[in-house]
Amino acid sequence: MWAWQARVLTWSDQVAQAEAKYLEILAVDQKDPDIWAGLASVYLREGRASDALRALDTAVRLDPTRADLRSAHARALLATGNRADARIEFQRALRLDPSSVEARNGLRSLPVQPKHVLRFGQDNDIFNFAGSNHDEWVSLSSEWTPKWATSAAGNFYQRGGVGAGKFLGSVTRKDSKWGAVTIGGARGHDMAVIPKSELFFDLDHGLRTGEKTFVRGLEIVYSQHWYWYQSARILTLSATTILYLPRDWTLSLGSTGARSTFTGQAWTGARPGSLA
Repeated sequence: MWAWQARVLTWSDQVAQAEAKYLEILAVDQKDPDIWAGLASVYLREGRASDALRALDTAVRLDPTRADLRSAHARALLATGNRADARIEFQRALRLDPSSVEARNGLRSLPVQPKHVLRFGQDNDIFNFAGSNHDEWVSLSSEWTPKWATSAAGNFYQRGGVGAGKFLGSVTRKDSKWGAVTIGGARGHDMAVIPKSELFFDLDHGLRTGEKTFVRGLEIVYSQHWYWYQSARILTLSATTILYLPRDWTLSLGSTGARSTFTGQAWTGARPGSLA
């Protein structure tokens, strides 16, 4: 009876009362996987994907042969950003129940992502007051695991009749709790037209607030980038906040600041950034 009451409360969007009812049941009996799955569905409605995943971990341990629990577990993995494990779990569900529409649709929504992506590009700037600038680049991005990725790129410049180039590399560590951190750098054959060397790091953290609120999610991106030229040093700092709104609308707010110094001079004051 209590389990039925908890489900009715969930269906009627009374999630706080449903959560309390499920926890009340679990205080008496923690061996029913359906109760853990029901609690997980409440957590997902509240935007608490990590709590939902832990609840479904328990449900699957209690009954690893149920396709519906495996599919629910896959959805929780997706909510935490773990696409690779979600795909594996949908496959397990489909092996347990080949007729499972949910598992089959889940797999279709998760096409296999390329592990390595090679890109080529060219930029051309034509001016009426100076000679043209041309840039060519090639990059290789590799997704080694769901948590680790690398990127390498070569850039080649023709600026005012002078040729220059640089090599850039970075490594990214992803985590469902604190987001993604990228650290990288570059070394250039500068010819006094590009930086001799660069160093940068980015921090990208997202927060899901739920489907019932006006702001469905929040993402914060912070970056610092150092540039060393032959006779100058420049540090740029940027921060961007992205709000995810209903109907796939987004609102972005960003600012950028810079500090520079030249040989034999002290750091100059920061330059205020832009708001978009």
